[in-house]
Formats: sequence, structure tokens, C-alpha cells
Amino acid sequence: MKNILLHNPYFIFFLGVFTIFVNIISSVHFFPILIAGVIFLAFLKSIKYKYYYSMVYLIIIFLFIEYNSGFLPFTFTFLSLFIYTFILPNLNRVISLHNLNNYIYILTFYIGVILIWVFSNDLNFSLIRYIILNIVIDFLIYGLFL
Repeated sequence: MKNILLHNPYFIFFLGVFTIFVNIISSVHFFPILIAGVIFLAFLKSIKYKYYYSMVYLIIIFLFIEYNSGFLPFTFTFLSLFIYTFILPNLNRVISLHNLNNYIYILTFYIGVILIWVFSNDLNFSLIRYIILNIVIDFLIYGLFL
């Protein structure tokens, strides 16, 4: 029942507008709140159920987040496809916690974001603090609202 909202294209549209709005405000205050984990889950659902229009819109949202955060274009899209293709089948085979799978997916995505950030920039304490804060925010958004 929780994943019904991620199948609705209107909800994905409003989630994208909300994400873009939050990222504009956070970039003004130099506090990067990505909310990319929830967008990542919506991207996984759109790939799994072949919602191509929603997937194109989610790629545009990823592009906006990447541009606003200083990543290269299509980094999150390629990371999401890599996780979906190679990592998630192994996680689903090893971990059989159906209720916690989406939380593990969000955590896996942010581990990939940290790795991408380390390859392109240096690792510092503020980055780890922001990523942990983003993980907590995404867990709360997914747990309470989706």
C-alpha cells in the first residue's frame, strides 16, 4: 500500500516540483538538502513498471539536483541504473526484509553519492554530516508520507 503514491504520475510531478523548490532554497542558504533518495525510489518504480514518461521527468529532476549540487550531468541517473542493474539483485538475494528494502535502497544510493563525491572532490566532515542528515530526511519522508 505504501508504494501506490510512487505509481501516480501527478504525485511524482508534485514531488519533483517540491524537490526543485527545496533545492533552490537550500542552495541559497548553502545547506544541501537533496531529497534524492525518494526520487531514486520513484526512479526504481518507473524502471520496474516501465513508466517511461515519469522516468524522463525524474531524469530531469536528477539533472536539476546535480547541477545545483555541483555534480556532473547524468551522474545520479547512471548511478541509479548501476544500482538497479548490478547491486539491487544481489541485495534482494541476500536480504529478505521486505519492509526495510526501500530504506536499504536509499542508504545504498547515498553510499554511491558519497563515492561519487569522493572521486570528484575531497572528503570532509561537513559532507558526511550533510549526507547523514539527507538520509534521515529521506527516511522520514518515505516513512511518514509515502
